[in-house]
Amino acid sequence: MKTIAAVLLLVACAQAINVRNLKPLRVFPSKINPTYTGAYWDHIKSSQVIKPEVYPGFKKGLKPQPAYAGISLKNHINSRITGGEQATHGQFPWQALISMDNSYVCGGSLISDTWVLTAGHCGYQFSTFVIILGAQDAFDNSEDGRQVFQTRDVTVHEDYDPDTINNDISLLRLPKSAQVTQYVNIIALPPRSMQGDDLVGQKLTVSGWGKQSDSASGIGEFLNYVTMPVMTNEECSNTFGDVITPSKICTDTTGGHSSCNGDSGGPLILQGSDGRYVEVGIVSFGASAGCEKGYPDAFTRVTSFLDWIETNSGISVRDYKQFLSIPCSNLDRLCNYFFLLIQNYILSQEIVRLQFTSVTQAVIMKTAIVLVLLISLSQGLKLRKHESDPQPRQGLQKLEILEEPASKESSDEKPEPYITGGEVATRGQFPWAVFIQIDNSYICAGALISDEWVLTAAECTYGFAMFQIYIGAQNWQDDEVDRIIATTTNRIAHGDFDPNTFKNDIALIKLTHRVGFNQYIQPVALPTHSMADVDFTGYNATALGWGVTSDNDTAINTDLRYAPLTVISESECQYSWGDNIGLSNLCTNALDGKSTCSGDNGGPLVSDDNILIGVQSFVNSNGCQLGVASVFTKVTHYLDWIEANSDIKIGQ
Repeated sequence: MKTIAAVLLLVACAQAINVRNLKPLRVFPSKINPTYTGAYWDHIKSSQVIKPEVYPGFKKGLKPQPAYAGISLKNHINSRITGGEQATHGQFPWQALISMDNSYVCGGSLISDTWVLTAGHCGYQFSTFVIILGAQDAFDNSEDGRQVFQTRDVTVHEDYDPDTINNDISLLRLPKSAQVTQYVNIIALPPRSMQGDDLVGQKLTVSGWGKQSDSASGIGEFLNYVTMPVMTNEECSNTFGDVITPSKICTDTTGGHSSCNGDSGGPLILQGSDGRYVEVGIVSFGASAGCEKGYPDAFTRVTSFLDWIETNSGISVRDYKQFLSIPCSNLDRLCNYFFLLIQNYILSQEIVRLQFTSVTQAVIMKTAIVLVLLISLSQGLKLRKHESDPQPRQGLQKLEILEEPASKESSDEKPEPYITGGEVATRGQFPWAVFIQIDNSYICAGALISDEWVLTAAECTYGFAMFQIYIGAQNWQDDEVDRIIATTTNRIAHGDFDPNTFKNDIALIKLTHRVGFNQYIQPVALPTHSMADVDFTGYNATALGWGVTSDNDTAINTDLRYAPLTVISESECQYSWGDNIGLSNLCTNALDGKSTCSGDNGGPLVSDDNILIGVQSFVNSNGCQLGVASVFTKVTHYLDWIEANSDIKIGQ
């Protein structure tokens, strides 16, 4: 054992431990002891789609769950979300808040870095899911540690029955890996050895943002939890009849301690003797009579679906008795945290099956903590906060000007520059960028592509008549030297532009007079026909515009701003946008809050060699700072159209 400990320490010294960027429909069967009539089942079905709880803005090759699955670094459960307790931030780090089609709310649980487990009725007949991890306050978009994802990748159990609510389970796949932090972690799935355990008498905990009373009009602001004992399925059947099958778990809600509207899909967890939490149930349904009436809650029994989870996610279910037990007290967060790092490191080196004694573990733990702290100091190790990742944002930005603070002393805060996370451009840095005022009411951006043509988005011309073009401007409100303001009604939008899907979102505006070039006014280079097949994935590019400075702003900026972005693949973009994305689009990532936003519509996306490759088309309607890809019209797809509708000749 001493040798093993020494080897581990030597290996750890040689390879610094990588601390990464640790970056509810509820179904109500209707009556108590119901008569199984057609009308009854119709009522069950209609009850699955509750009135919207409005949520404001917001494969294969088996991979085992990590050893740290089911670990919470927060001191747990007092006992007693109807009739429950408010959770502390990070107490249930696997908890997911899910918004479906921007209208309904469910809970869920993170079961790997890319998979979220929820109820079948939370995925059934929905298409777009916004998943928030690391949240405690549902409505605080600036909350530390939250990670936001958007996906259309949903797998509902193939035998899910919306009438009987059988097989009420589904999986959501994240577009990229979630980062494990003190606020985000994976919940352990139950081992197969638990498949014969009915859990009767066990006290289990359910968590969620659901209604906190029958009289509440919407979901709760804060994550709540409640602990309830498991009752027999026979007792439960006295309430719900043969809806209750062996693949369900029922809990006793005496005293009004219950899950409620908005909690559906959330995890029902059991704490093991080693402190690890295991998800044994998924919130499925309760009595339509109300959440505080004392009728049972029903959950999908996870052990009945381990094979299905494994087949559809590639996650291998493990018996956690194989893993090292944690030699720290529940209150010793530092010890727990660094033990998880060491344990994960050991797992990555495939040493997990070594059976350490508790004494040896304690020696390794104490030494490893010192080692990790030393490595942290020597390599600047730090835990970074992850800034919180649709329907296309419809409509242009109104012409409202952002008022700057009178002085630095008068305002302690300054909005992050938008283009989000970008920089203020110097005058002449992007001499092809133009500011477009539309019918004296709305604004867009565009690019000068010749001495009389401006390229912009079709949405910037669709249904409008008058365009005032500011050419050579940096601050469009200032009376800058050598800039030109041209007014025109001449515009050509693509004939197949669709204002609903934003397909063919490209337009030309013709100036009434040819402009002369100077240091502040120059045309941008168009791509050649030989570039038509380039997909630009991985290209570094720059987006420009005068758009708003944050999701909270309603007014544009006066200064031109820019942000360096990276073009992502079509398939990666489709994780967020689905069929909205095609060969005629380009997408850029939105890392570190860098993105385009309202008011940047029509603005240019240029490559590092200053070639115009994209025209800003649309962003996420839930907000520009959520990490969702920005979408551009791909210029190379429309070279023939540009030539046919202007006097511009494009190189081969």
